[in-house]
Amino acid sequence: MAIKKNEIYSSLWASCDKLRGGMDASQYKDYILTLLFVKYVTDKFKGVKYADITVPEGGSFDDMVALKGTKNIGEGMDKVIGKLAEAGDNQLRGVIDNAHFNDEAKLGKGQEMVDKLTGLISIFQRPEFDFRTNKADGDDPPRHHRQGLYQGHHRSACESVLRHGHPRLKALKKAEADSEEWRVLNEYKELSETLKKQSAIVKELNAALDAALKEKYPALSDAEIKELLVNRKWYYSIFDGIKALYVTAFHSMANRITQLAERYENTLPQLEQEAADYEAKVRAHLERMGFEW
Repeated sequence: MAIKKNEIYSSLWASCDKLRGGMDASQYKDYILTLLFVKYVTDKFKGVKYADITVPEGGSFDDMVALKGTKNIGEGMDKVIGKLAEAGDNQLRGVIDNAHFNDEAKLGKGQEMVDKLTGLISIFQRPEFDFRTNKADGDDPPRHHRQGLYQGHHRSACESVLRHGHPRLKALKKAEADSEEWRVLNEYKELSETLKKQSAIVKELNAALDAALKEKYPALSDAEIKELLVNRKWYYSIFDGIKALYVTAFHSMANRITQLAERYENTLPQLEQEAADYEAKVRAHLERMGFEW
């Protein structure tokens, strides 16, 4: 199901409005993004084996919904977020638990906090935040011309032809089958159809690969996991990091050597002689000007 981005924006604005009064506007994002993250991973990964994010019992948005209207809702929401942060290999401590929903200074005391947090959770229960099936669509910003105004206009014209049953192609084929416009539009049509077919094939192959990976993963031995994660992934990252540090250190040392070479290009006796020569020239100029000492 496709939804309009402005529906999401409207609900996000409503959630910010719920937080109004107890904190600076710059802090809204800490609370909103935390709830949005919990809702998203719950919809996408709860109950999914080998998911990117582990959603534990007591650590999902559903557990927050169960807290609506309860007097300890703030403390309970912090516990839910804490369980999600620490579950499995999530390692999200210090990432998603920076906003404290039991903060009376920001969210009010007693019933005020209960009402505010209950309303906030209710907003994220709206249909536009159902990430199991929804995807944002519609209000995309205008496409920038990537290769100049003419090419952007030409591409839009081609897409318009393809969307409306190729009436222009049919007209050109009858009247101007040898024209450059007919040739370009017809070629674009054929390439678009080929791309559509190839995209479908790639999608099927990716799905098959994902299925094969999920089937193979439980059967991997410790040695195979070590080879995949450590030898083939982490080592490369480590070596790339070491190489980057080496290059940085090398350039720093080269710059320092250049500075030292310029600084000590002349020996001390040479510098002393140059100073004496300059002193003699200055003395001579002063004597010609009538100064004596």
